Amino acid sequence: MTATDTKVKRERVLHSAREKAEAVLASWTERRRPSEICREMKITSTMLSQWQERAMEGILLALEPRTGTGEEQRPALPAKVERLLRRKSTAAGPSRLSRRLTALAQAKEAEKPPASSGRH
Repeated sequence: MTATDTKVKRERVLHSAREKAEAVLASWTERRRPSEICREMKITSTMLSQWQERAMEGILLALEPRTGTGEEQRPALPAKVERLLRRKSTAAGPSRLSRRLTALAQAKEAEKPPASSGRH
C-alpha cells in the first residue's frame, strides 16, 4: 500500500457566494475564529484566505469612482472597515491580507493618470 492509497479524499463542497461572504465577514469582524469557520464549512485556511482576498478586491473595485469628474476622491474603504483592518493588523502584525491590500492600493494608485491642473 502506498502513501497515496492511504490518503482520504475530501468531498468537494460547493458554497454559495452568500455563504462565502458570511464566512469572510464573520472572520473580519472577529465574531468567529477562522479555525471555527474552516472546520464548520469543511474548507482549508488557504481557501478562507483566498475568499478574503477576492472579497477585498471586489470591495476595492466596487468602491472605485465611476466617473472621472475631477472631484475630490473619497477613500476606497469605509471608515468602519478601515478601523477593522487597522485593529486586525496591529493585533497580529502585518498579515498577508493587509500586505495584499497595500499592494492592491499601490497598484491602483500607479494606474491612475496624473491629475490635471485644470488649465489648458
